Amino acid sequence: MVDECIFCKIVRREIPSLIVQEDEDSVAFLDISPRSRGMTLVVPKQHFETFEQNRELASKLFDKAMIVAEKIRKSLNPVTVFMSIMQAQVPHFSIRVYPVYKEQIPLFENKPIETTEEELADVARRISSVPVF
Repeated sequence: MVDECIFCKIVRREIPSLIVQEDEDSVAFLDISPRSRGMTLVVPKQHFETFEQNRELASKLFDKAMIVAEKIRKSLNPVTVFMSIMQAQVPHFSIRVYPVYKEQIPLFENKPIETTEEELADVARRISSVPVF
């Protein structure tokens, strides 16, 4: 149900999140249980669960994720950046953007890294301060 979708609630600002990029179609925010420092979720503002349900918007979202990846590269200086699209715990289409560092390889099987609200806020500030190119 859309009303219960946590990502829809983030889009509607019903629950707090650390948004690093937003436009008319999408919102990108830090994952609160990241697999690496700066892990970001890019989600459409419109609710759908799989890319087949809205291929045009899913395609636009990939472009948005590439912008977020570049902002992460410029602000956090990872070795590289991974992206993944997979059904997750939240039934709302999303693209996960994973910065990769020598000491943090964000495998799905890994436990989330330990972080604090202050560190998340600092990472969000750094990523969102990079201008869109």
